[in-house]
Amino acid sequence: MNEEAVTSSEFNAAIRSNHSGGSQQREWKYLDAWDSNPYTLNKEEYKWLVEKVTSLGIKSVLEFGPGSSTWAFLEQECSVWTLENDPEWHDLAVERSREHWDVHPLLYKVTADLVVPELRDGPFDCAIVDGPNGGDYFKRYSRLCSFELARSRTGLIFAHDANRKKEMNSILYLEDKGWRVVDKCPVSERGFLLLQKQDSWSPWRPA
Repeated sequence: MNEEAVTSSEFNAAIRSNHSGGSQQREWKYLDAWDSNPYTLNKEEYKWLVEKVTSLGIKSVLEFGPGSSTWAFLEQECSVWTLENDPEWHDLAVERSREHWDVHPLLYKVTADLVVPELRDGPFDCAIVDGPNGGDYFKRYSRLCSFELARSRTGLIFAHDANRKKEMNSILYLEDKGWRVVDKCPVSERGFLLLQKQDSWSPWRPA
């Protein structure tokens, strides 16, 4: 991706782009590689994510919670650094990623000041926050440690389960830090948002 070639108008055009019908015409490589359950993206959320990744030219991803979204990023051959706090789910992510050389599952421990030494240096084109399990670690905010690490590495964050109260609190926290919601998945009942850091000259500059 050439950041210098990305203008504000081009980014806004990509955000506004209407892909109605496009997802039905494209060939999905991994749409049936996983089964929907209460924790995954549903199929329409998956398609929306792929279309946004495509239109924004995303190629590198910091992911919290490997699973259905990992397959969505692989539709565009993204480099995915995927973080999981549950050892069993991490082992499953390692097994599923063996045939995909640019998927990097990392195990981490949930702490308020999240540090993952194995995570590669530098910014990512985007992050997606879909872990750890919502509400299990902080009284008021959900996944705040994930959002904090994500906003230090990118100017674009996808947030899943955004309609839950504690996720809403975390999103309000981000808005106080200069972020805003720039897009929403129209078919998501649980809430699936795209947030952008507002003082970046480019949506891909680190916060």
